[in-house]
Amino acid sequence: MKYLLLTLFAVLSLMPRAAENTQLPVESFASLRAFSQVKFSPNGKNLSFIRNVNGELVLMVYNRKTKEADSIIRSDNHTIFFDWYEWANDEVLLLGARYIQRQFGGPKYTSTRLYAYKIGGDGKAKLAIKPNFNRDERQPQFGDQVISFLPDKKDKILVQGDFDVANAPGVYELDLSTLRKKKIQRSRSKVIDWTADRQGNVRIALKMDEDEFEYILYDEDRDNRKTLFKYKAFSPDVVTVLGFDKDPNILYFKALKDGYDALYKMDLTTMKKELVFSDDNYDFDGHIFYSSLTGEVAGFTHSQLDEGIRYWDEDLNNLYNGLRAVLPADKFDIDIIDTSKEQRLYVVYVSGEQIPGTY
Repeated sequence: MKYLLLTLFAVLSLMPRAAENTQLPVESFASLRAFSQVKFSPNGKNLSFIRNVNGELVLMVYNRKTKEADSIIRSDNHTIFFDWYEWANDEVLLLGARYIQRQFGGPKYTSTRLYAYKIGGDGKAKLAIKPNFNRDERQPQFGDQVISFLPDKKDKILVQGDFDVANAPGVYELDLSTLRKKKIQRSRSKVIDWTADRQGNVRIALKMDEDEFEYILYDEDRDNRKTLFKYKAFSPDVVTVLGFDKDPNILYFKALKDGYDALYKMDLTTMKKELVFSDDNYDFDGHIFYSSLTGEVAGFTHSQLDEGIRYWDEDLNNLYNGLRAVLPADKFDIDIIDTSKEQRLYVVYVSGEQIPGTY
């Protein structure tokens, strides 16, 4: 923390001199960022980022010890897009890529694929999950749906995909070392989505029957189930499940309050609902996020908050307040982009009238 603030001070000490010069050109603010989505590997030894190279986007990994950067995979930003990427563990980087395709004689459509890149491997990003045609599996249209980075199995994740029946996904455990998958939850009639808790247990199924939706809760052994929410599309009863807390009996969701979406949580042992946040004039449009150190919900975002974010985690809140002490809100916008697993290393994005954006 001390080193971080000293570094920021060193950068900011140069700013008054820059401000005396002519203002930065509009192009500095209007063009695509040269670098974006900077993230630490959990152990902090590597930094990953998206680099803009003449309009094409390249996912890269920078080794903080050797000072070397490797290109992983490239997007033309026209027919191939990077939807998301995340470190699965210290050695494996996952990326969800979206493709715009056209059926022969038909309309355009979107499909996604999941890629895995291993630090110290052969230097190539590989398709992480694919159908076994010997078992008559089909290629899912959306093949990048990770539902859990299993906390107790660093080389394995949970993914969902409709490999057996179209629009009815099952859940698979994917081994990131071998890229082999094992089915742990078969597809069920009319179930279109699965949600896992923070321990990696598949707990919630979303069922769709024409215009009626139902969230079904399973116990941790998936032996018993009960209805959590049931509603018709476009009705005032619409609910969106956002995720579990570290406590597998605490669930966060979004539902209407006085005509606007609000943030709620529920104790699944008592089924008691509690309002967490609401805005009298706007829908709650944010999400919850987690502490990489504790695994607990660390706060939430909402575009109408003064800072756009609210921290519950004491460590992250102290960091944010420390940053604000040297980067006042009337001059700078700041975002804590990412941290290492132990929350001792941070990536902060700073922008302002004289800074188009700096990591």
